[in-house]
Amino acid sequence: MDWKGLHVVVTGTPLHHSRSRADIEQMIRQVGAYPESAVNNRTNVLLIGARTAKVGGRKMTEARRLGVATVDLDDAIAAIDSGNPQVPTKKDMESVLDKKKKAKDAKEAEAVKRRGARQAKRINKAMGEMVKKNPIPGGFVGI
Repeated sequence: MDWKGLHVVVTGTPLHHSRSRADIEQMIRQVGAYPESAVNNRTNVLLIGARTAKVGGRKMTEARRLGVATVDLDDAIAAIDSGNPQVPTKKDMESVLDKKKKAKDAKEAEAVKRRGARQAKRINKAMGEMVKKNPIPGGFVGI
């Protein structure tokens, strides 16, 4: 499938190519596609840069909802630069989002784990201080 007539949205910036957004949009025009700023029902391809602010950002969420093909921005630039501007299929690029989502999930799980450990430490400290200030006469007796 070639780019001619496709509506393309870019999110993030490329990792291995130092191109401005304007340069990327010009490349998209040169291969016959139409660069757009937001994902909508006309969008055919979402180019995802490695330096994307949010894995679950608005553009990617909307692209998933609409079933838009997602393509790695660096791969698209490399394909266009090589003179073989074929659009990778959605199946080829599903792993891009999967990898980013897994990394985000792992990062969030680690943050929850750290928060839980800090919270447990604060609770234990507070409980220890409370027992020191208000000792139970005769010790604690279970119910």
